[in-house]
Amino acid sequence: MTEYVDLYDLNHQATGRMMERGGEVPRDCCTMVVSFWVRDGAGRLLLEQRSPEKRWFPGWWECGGGCVRAGETGFDAAQREVREELGLTAPDSRWRLLGELENVEVLEGRYFHHWNLAYLVEADGAPVLQREEVSAVRWFTALELDAFLTEDAPVTKYTRRLYRAYRARLWQPMVTGQKRPK
Repeated sequence: MTEYVDLYDLNHQATGRMMERGGEVPRDCCTMVVSFWVRDGAGRLLLEQRSPEKRWFPGWWECGGGCVRAGETGFDAAQREVREELGLTAPDSRWRLLGELENVEVLEGRYFHHWNLAYLVEADGAPVLQREEVSAVRWFTALELDAFLTEDAPVTKYTRRLYRAYRARLWQPMVTGQKRPK
């Protein structure tokens, strides 16, 4: 099944246009993607190991994430991706929008411009992995993750960038009564 994503102008306004997921993004546009960090009841963060069948960065470690399908909100996409990749769900009150980052890169000669919405979710239960996407998971305390990210471990540069940007917020307790993230 072909998936489509919405195109946004460089000010993140919907253009009313779509494109096939994975295609080269027009230079005057960006697509919306999400990343997510899962925190457990013990306050640890989860990293996923990418499946060895993945096209880019097979076997590397990352926070989770994926594309926002045409017509979806970022929050809806983040919830879907956590459910698909890890088999986990959580009520809206256990989600937090960490922030937004731009990511522009060229992979295999193709231009990508992503507008990334990053989320933190507190989820209970053991992950059930979607093997096409995730081959393993590992839980980290703050000290363990700081050390892991300074080693030569195969961690995607974008996960490293997100962690640097949101490190303080990732380890803060959730505030009760928050509004539903966007």
